[in-house]
Amino acid sequence: MSQRYFAITSPGLEAPLLTELRALGARKAVVVNGGVEFEGTNATFYRANYALRCANRVVLRVDDFRARDPIELYQKSRRYAWERLLGADNAVFVRGAARRSKLIHTGRIAKAVEDGLRDHFVDDLKKPAPAFAAEEPAADQLVLARLEDDRCQLSLDGSGELLYRRGWRIRIGAAPLRETIAAALLRLAEWKLDEPLFDPMCGSGTFVIEAAQRAANIAAGKGRSFALWRWKNFQPELWQEIVAAAAAEYREPEKQFFGRDIDHEMVVASRDNAAGAGVEAFCHFASGDAARIVPPTKDKGLIICNPPYGERMASEGIVDALVERVASNFEGWRMAALLPAAQRLPKSTLRFEERAHFKNGGIPVRFWVSI
Repeated sequence: MSQRYFAITSPGLEAPLLTELRALGARKAVVVNGGVEFEGTNATFYRANYALRCANRVVLRVDDFRARDPIELYQKSRRYAWERLLGADNAVFVRGAARRSKLIHTGRIAKAVEDGLRDHFVDDLKKPAPAFAAEEPAADQLVLARLEDDRCQLSLDGSGELLYRRGWRIRIGAAPLRETIAAALLRLAEWKLDEPLFDPMCGSGTFVIEAAQRAANIAAGKGRSFALWRWKNFQPELWQEIVAAAAAEYREPEKQFFGRDIDHEMVVASRDNAAGAGVEAFCHFASGDAARIVPPTKDKGLIICNPPYGERMASEGIVDALVERVASNFEGWRMAALLPAAQRLPKSTLRFEERAHFKNGGIPVRFWVSI
């Protein structure tokens, strides 16, 4: 049976997520602000949670209705057949959100939906209701109630922990780039699976490891758990089929992946993280100054970096030196950089175009790629 789902990402990074979903076989995929709506079966939903690299969450659209006051919201939340998904052994947290609606108090929105869900079980079904957690981390299920223009969209999160938490990051550096953002930027840079990748300011190795996992066809969700495992209609046999099919797609990458960092502790962290991700054989990390890098291989590829900025440190001088180094020593290579929105790249023989703008850690940023 086909159902409606929503894959959530950072606003501004919807395009690479759309590409991923179409490759997974999602139907009627449409970009909206902050994600992609799509249709599919349970198998599509399971694959999306297990395999998507650019999504933060993937949720099931439960219901959609008009609600102008708490009573109407309560009554319409109560009518859904929640027992198909949840039971007394679940702990639920309801998160409310509102935009351009008469109902704007997020706490009242959450309370109305929670009361409707509880009374559906207790009064309508004469069954014990799920427990309701006072705080989101204490719940194993998250219900999202979002009102916009007086229409409520109810969703149930299938992911659990945010999907950027791949499960392999053993050590982190200062303000690490989320894995989901790194995956989206690799797609926007049009990095090819058969070309080398080099991050001269690798930090804890996110770009390098994401590229290596993608080249090896290692599923993003391998090694982590999902909230949908505790749904009443969960199909473990179907899930195992999807996991087995993904494992069968594993391949050794044709090229190698390289990272440098001036901080040796970050080099050690990157190596540990690569081992946790199962790609240590393809990733090569070493200490080095970004302004003095040399090509790590004779093959041409992509140089990509997320220089330190914001509270970490100013990046302008570092980036200027790196661009000059790439222009003079990396003939045939392309370069991509994530920079604060106000920062511009220096004049160079390299020509750059902006591929995306969004917020990273609350800081407006732009993603530049040489052409």
